[in-house]
Formats: sequence, structure tokens, C-alpha cells
Amino acid sequence: MGEDYIEAYVPVTLLGQLSEQSGVTRVETIFGPKEVGTLPLKPARPPLQPLAQATTDPCLTELGTLTGVVSETRTGSWSSSCTSDRRGERAARYYSFTVSQNSVVTLILISSDADAYLYLLSGGRDGTVVRSNNDYRPVISNAVIETGLEPGTYTVEATTNARGERGSFEFIIESAPLNVCETALGTLSAGSTISRSSETWVDTCDSANRPGRYANYYTFTLNQTVTVTIDLTAPDGNSDGDPDTDTVLYLLVSDWTGDFITVNDDKAGEDTTNSQIRIGLTPGTYTVEATTFPPSATGDFALTIAAATTSIPVDSHGATTWHQAGIKGQGVKVGVIDLGFDGFGTLMGTELPATVHMRCYTD
Repeated sequence: MGEDYIEAYVPVTLLGQLSEQSGVTRVETIFGPKEVGTLPLKPARPPLQPLAQATTDPCLTELGTLTGVVSETRTGSWSSSCTSDRRGERAARYYSFTVSQNSVVTLILISSDADAYLYLLSGGRDGTVVRSNNDYRPVISNAVIETGLEPGTYTVEATTNARGERGSFEFIIESAPLNVCETALGTLSAGSTISRSSETWVDTCDSANRPGRYANYYTFTLNQTVTVTIDLTAPDGNSDGDPDTDTVLYLLVSDWTGDFITVNDDKAGEDTTNSQIRIGLTPGTYTVEATTFPPSATGDFALTIAAATTSIPVDSHGATTWHQAGIKGQGVKVGVIDLGFDGFGTLMGTELPATVHMRCYTD
């Protein structure tokens, strides 16, 4: 049925022992088509297709795996052939790397031709933003990201702040092993306080957010909306030589790799080197990083985390109705449009979080 057939005569020779020997008969015969039958021919096999060739991204440079202490510098230039995935109408270059252990990574983008802008992404070019930076002191037009990373693959987008900027740049990546010291504090309820009065900074516990500093991490969970007050104080006589060690507090979402919520260097309204964060938090898991302003400072410190009933009940502004409808702010981003933010880049990583997104609508 739809197949091709052939008929063939198949010669078959049956051989016994050699005919020269006594009593041996040699038999040759040919079996005809009816005895052999018909042999179907299989349809011709389609031609083999060439294997797909791996495509390379001409805008991406692979840096490989960062192991141990690494410092590497790459030079490049911005052109219209490679564009930004996150900042439309900007040129960009991309660098991918892998870390095989917890590491503190510093990314520096320097240019005298353009206002540099850096993104650090998890995974490839389509990954989520881990950190970003536009301006960094003391040279505002340069961009710097300093952060701790878990093992994995990451991609850097080196781009510009303004549209149409072109020119050359220098990209520096530095990496070193990171030893994270974490303490689980459990659940914090309204009216409760957790005190750690005999804590110590040691050179075996590193800061993920302030390279060259030591730090301890404390994780706690909230099961209700509360106002949390976190105090970090350091007594006299620590190793940095100052009467008091200048402390720095970070509050992070989830664990030590989480996004910044806020940061504080010196407690507001007081002439002090101690730090304080006071903030309203919803149920979830949070982590405090207790570290120092000067590098390599060791010594003792005290940490207190207190929770109180939030001062503005959600019912007072009608939020309960929205919450009951399942609307709790998921996926919502709040932006502030105002004047007077000049110089904010010099405060990033101290009074402001290390990651602040600023967009100018005049260029």
C-alpha cells in the first residue's frame, strides 16, 4: 500500500564437503520469486539537518569564575551597536561572571566621557536587578556597587545615565571570599524586646555591604504589623583607636542577601556615633547587619531590637477594606517627584540606601 516492491531471484548454493571426496554431492539451485517472496523498500531517509550553532552575544564579555581574591580591569567603549536593556536609547556593554562561594564583590565603572551607570543582575541579561548605582562619591559621574553575593552566575550592565552618551570607559571587578556570621533571633511580637548586650566584631565575620569591615547579622520574624526600633551602640576602647566605634546599621528584607530597606550611620538628632533605625514593618522575615563605619574595627557592641504596636492603626485610614479585598501593595512601586535631591549620591550607603534609583526627565 503505497510502498515499492522488487522481485528477485536469489541464488543459493548448498555446499557439503568437497565434491572430490568420495560420497560427496555438490548441489546448486536457484529459488524463484514465488519461493523467495517480495521485499518492501523503505522510503528514503530525509537528509540530515545541520546541528544548531551556539550564538554568541557580541555585546557580552564572559569573565569566568571568580575564585579567591580577584582584581580585574577591562576597557571598553559605548556605541550604538550595543544598547541598554533597562535604559532605553542608551548604549551598554555586558559582563558575566560566576562566584563559587559567598563573596564580597566590588564593581567600578569609570568614564571621563559619560555619566556612568551600573546594574548588577542575577543570571543573564534578562535576570532581575540585584543592585544598581549611578553616582558614587567622590567622583559623582562614576558608578560603584559593593555587595555580598551567594554562589551563582551574575551579569553586569555597564551603561550611561543620559541618552546619546558615547565614549570609552574602564570597568573594574574585585572579589574576595566572604564569611557571613548569622544569628537567628526568632519571632518578635508587639511589646517584646530582644537584647544582645555582649556582641563582638571579629575579623572572621565579614560585612557584605561594606567591604573591609566586619559585621554580624541577626534575623527575626514578625507575625503582625509593628513599629520596630533597632539600636546599635559601641562602648569605649575599641580597636579603631577612637573613643567610640562609629557604628552602621542596615535593615534588609529576608536574609543577608536581601534588598535594603534602610540604613543608618548616626542616630538622628543626637551628637553620637551610635546608630538607630525606627520603622514600621509588616509581617515577614528581616535581617539586621551590625557593622562599622571605619574599616577593620573590632571590639564589643550591643544590639537592641524592640517592637511596639504601630502608632497609626491601619483602620484609621481605611486600609482594612483594601486588605480584605486582597490588595496589600503587591507589585506597587512608590516614586517621589520633587526638587532638592542634589548631592544625594554622596549619601548613598550611609544616610541613604546603597541602591537609589534616580531618573531625570529633562534630558
